[in-house]
Amino acid sequence: MKQYCIQRQANGDYYFEKVGERPPRQHISTRAVDKALRRACDLLGLEGVSTHTFRRSLATHLYDAGVPLRQIMAITGHASLASLTSYLNLEQRAAGDALLGFFAE
Repeated sequence: MKQYCIQRQANGDYYFEKVGERPPRQHISTRAVDKALRRACDLLGLEGVSTHTFRRSLATHLYDAGVPLRQIMAITGHASLASLTSYLNLEQRAAGDALLGFFAE
């Protein structure tokens, strides 16, 4: 990764001057992300938040937005439609929607 420094010329213009190179950074681990999220939630007084709840919420929001199940399956890495539908609680949601539809009429 190249490292630059902003320099100012006598006429007032600015330019970037290369000052060196940094070694490539390592990717952040899932454990580090989870630890940072838990620390932030503790500071904010939030309970029940985890990286898993974000993943599940993403999948649910994608489903609610009409994204096909096969695409959600590819995004979330589920091996089968059965595991994805149980993950999203689709049967329970469909039953609730059916009841709401029945009583709305």
